[in-house]
Amino acid sequence: VEFDGTDDILRYMADLSMWNASGCTVAISMRSLSNGIGKTLVGSASTASGNQFYNAVYSQNSAGNQANAANYIRNDSGVDVMASTLSNYTSAFDGSDRVIIMVDDGSGITIYKDGVAGTRRAYTRAGNSLTLNNVTLGGLLRNTVGNWFAGRVYGMAIWPGRALDATERGEVNTYFASLYGGTL
Repeated sequence: VEFDGTDDILRYMADLSMWNASGCTVAISMRSLSNGIGKTLVGSASTASGNQFYNAVYSQNSAGNQANAANYIRNDSGVDVMASTLSNYTSAFDGSDRVIIMVDDGSGITIYKDGVAGTRRAYTRAGNSLTLNNVTLGGLLRNTVGNWFAGRVYGMAIWPGRALDATERGEVNTYFASLYGGTL
């Protein structure tokens, strides 16, 4: 699937319970076609408000204006639970084929690029209600649509309620890299 960065989005009209006490894993095989900042690759939000969202993988600014893989969570009250969680990868959205895996273990998030872990970022779930009603690929759908992603997605999988272990992530990496002919 290719996204032009201006008006393409795929929407699943239900919440996949990405915000859940048992965690969640999102895996994507992709290639960005622009180095835009704040572009959502996969996210979940509520169409009733502009406040809350679970931005599972998006591009965020880092040193040298490179776009790295990041995570951002904002609760129903519009308060940041985890703001701009950088993964330490300054080249995740650099025009190369990549496998990005975001693992939320219920109290922290680690983003992997091509099988290599970034820094785990802890967050507090207590007191943070998050009402979501859709999952999107290629943008973030709240009460408006924005954060358009430009690039190709070769494959995506979401495991709500599961933080994949190292063996499972390795299998996913190998399979997802094969979608674009790569190896890890």
